[in-house]
Amino acid sequence: MDFHFQQRQHRVPKIYLKQFGYLENGIWKIFVVDKVVRSLVTIPIDIFSTAINEFDFPSDNYREKRHFEETAGKIESLYPMVLSSIKNQKKLTLRHEDILRHFAASLIMRSENNRKFFIELLQHPETRDKFLNEVMMSDEETPAIAKLAFIMMNKDEHLPLMQGIITNHLVRILRSFHAVILQDFNGRSWPVSDEPVCIDFQKNYSWILPVEAELYLPLSPDYCLFLFHPKSQLNSNQLRKLKTNKLHLTDEETHDGVFKKIVDFSGGKYLIVNNKYRTDFESFWAEMASNPVSSGN
Repeated sequence: MDFHFQQRQHRVPKIYLKQFGYLENGIWKIFVVDKVVRSLVTIPIDIFSTAINEFDFPSDNYREKRHFEETAGKIESLYPMVLSSIKNQKKLTLRHEDILRHFAASLIMRSENNRKFFIELLQHPETRDKFLNEVMMSDEETPAIAKLAFIMMNKDEHLPLMQGIITNHLVRILRSFHAVILQDFNGRSWPVSDEPVCIDFQKNYSWILPVEAELYLPLSPDYCLFLFHPKSQLNSNQLRKLKTNKLHLTDEETHDGVFKKIVDFSGGKYLIVNNKYRTDFESFWAEMASNPVSSGN
């Protein structure tokens, strides 16, 4: 157990990044495209998308302080097993499906953009009350207690106090979503950003995760998880017709469409791409520009 007070914590887990990286001289690295300047750099996984003590719970007790990190680590440790199962069995078991729901919820909570958004919601009493009522909708008493606690606490402690509750709420929501696994076409691979869970809200921003939302999570260069709610009224996406919890090969058109959605809805600063784009990323961006993705179905 690491008892160091200062701890570099990864917003995107190393065990996940290794799926998209390569080993060079004993160091795991990734090829990263800056989405603004569109330049390609090589970054060691150890230092990519990290923050110091960002996920620590406000407590003097070490176990309480690092509870969120340790819980996330337990889920992350199961990730290679899930990928191996997908590869060998061409499907998701119910247990592995639930592991991926927990993993996706953790990634959403660890996202830099999402955390900034949640902090904004918690800063103001009007949005804070609605937010707390939403993430604690199954608990009638806790929201009132939490509102009182916020009055007594520093603002920088608000999100660390709530991050476990928010993550559990996201897991509960995602358990009502159906899962499909997509395999890349002809070795073209899936890209991923420093905010791996790509959410198409389909212009509905009334909830943290509305039933209309469709989620794309690249699991590796080979596999991409697609999550959707069966009761959404926006159901024209053809991926919804695929058999759930199964691995499906994509054709060129489907792969290009999902690839562009991942690029379009990834909220991070960087795009992690396959090794083959190291010398061809200019044509990659030209293709993205000539085939813009719609923000809804």
